[in-house]
Amino acid sequence: MFQTKLPKTPTIPYSEIKKIHLSQGQEKKFLAFQHCARNLFIRERLYYKQHGLCPICGKQIIDLRLRARIHHNTYDHCCESPNPEIMVHCPQKNGYTYTVTPNCELCYFQAPELSEACLDRLVLIHDYCHNELHQKVNHNQNF
Repeated sequence: MFQTKLPKTPTIPYSEIKKIHLSQGQEKKFLAFQHCARNLFIRERLYYKQHGLCPICGKQIIDLRLRARIHHNTYDHCCESPNPEIMVHCPQKNGYTYTVTPNCELCYFQAPELSEACLDRLVLIHDYCHNELHQKVNHNQNF
């Protein structure tokens, strides 16, 4: 049977890590890594890498776009791709239909070691599993 590592929750909060990257002049590369979650190519790579299974519940992920989330195991990573960012179709609540994301596909084929460094820090999970994972973290932090 296929086994994958269970998702971890970042030990340092997003807001703190963002401040650190900002102070080091790496905010753009930091945000690029956060935005790779909007890239369908990354979602597909993670889906195949995980054999289509959610590592939290073990069930099949059916819908890559609407019912699945990319979870960042850590926030202390930055996108190292030298390629320019691209616009991808990603409808948002604010009315925009396109957003900027790293060109992960180009990076995957031109610099596989950089791509693997990113993929190793990401996991594709069901939307409801992602919500439960973060609720557990918030609940544990309140005690």
